[in-house]
Amino acid sequence: MTTLSTEAIPSTGQDIGVLSAKFDSFEPQSMEEVLSHTTVEHLQLSRGRFLGEVMRAEFTTSTLDWGSYNLPLLASAGMPADRVTLGFILTSDGESLMNGKNFSASAVVVFTESTELYYHLAPNTQWLAFQVERSLLERIGLPLQQQFAGFAGNPSPGNRRLNQNLQDTLAVLRSISGPEPSPDVPDPVACMKEAEAYLFDLLTSAFTSVQSGYANGKQHFPEAIRLARFATDYILANMAEPLRIGTICRELDCDLKSLERAFRRVHGTSPRQFLTLIRLNRARQLLLDSNGSYTVTWAATACGIQHLGRFSQQYRLWFGEHPSETLARSIHAGKKS
Repeated sequence: MTTLSTEAIPSTGQDIGVLSAKFDSFEPQSMEEVLSHTTVEHLQLSRGRFLGEVMRAEFTTSTLDWGSYNLPLLASAGMPADRVTLGFILTSDGESLMNGKNFSASAVVVFTESTELYYHLAPNTQWLAFQVERSLLERIGLPLQQQFAGFAGNPSPGNRRLNQNLQDTLAVLRSISGPEPSPDVPDPVACMKEAEAYLFDLLTSAFTSVQSGYANGKQHFPEAIRLARFATDYILANMAEPLRIGTICRELDCDLKSLERAFRRVHGTSPRQFLTLIRLNRARQLLLDSNGSYTVTWAATACGIQHLGRFSQQYRLWFGEHPSETLARSIHAGKKS
């Protein structure tokens, strides 16, 4: 079930506001609809009931995305084509992977326009991404290479103070997006403008203070990222077929060890486990989108799943409900709309 709330705030010549959604089950398409300026695909990585929340704040010259998830997720994303992204990991239970590099809570990250991003989030991760035009960063003297993608430091006393300041600002923005106006925010327009300026100062200052810690802005493990991307594209294009890992290796002209190493480095999992995960997650998305148009058998077959009894068991273990229950919710939601 998804709870969606929005607060559209009129402004002179600008549309600013906050959109948020809470989830008590894994609904990746609904999550992506809130985070509309990025292309994101999420896969649930472990068994259990997913609980999450996402928020998007549109300011006059920038955008903020925020998310909080209880379970580990695997995701790929394309950064906006017209903005640089400054990111921050607020909380996480353990280390995560981002383009083959480990990071933990209170890490600052930066990605230039159209950067490809592959990340494996640890349980109970809370993150934010602040997207601004390059010209605004250059105006304050932040030099960025055209294809810059990297990390501006892991935990430090300064980053921990930044973390608390960001949490406080997020709390105000979330109160604006609630179904009832908060009495603590009498002027949402002024609050949004103040939050935008504050976020810009916080994140650019954090990046400036540690940018010398970057090596040279190049992607980590580019060959592993390239191989994992090609393999993923092949899997998605041939998902309905009875795929074997050996077949993928032959198609990509690589050996099994190289493919295993690339997937472990980029996705934090094996190619075989990734294939199982993507089939389960895609079948779930088909059922969520069905509105009664698909049967459980059709959705499973379309994802290359041949053993329906085993599929139902795996699905229930992974998502906390039978595939027929997901389908029933989709049909009910379609009737309500």
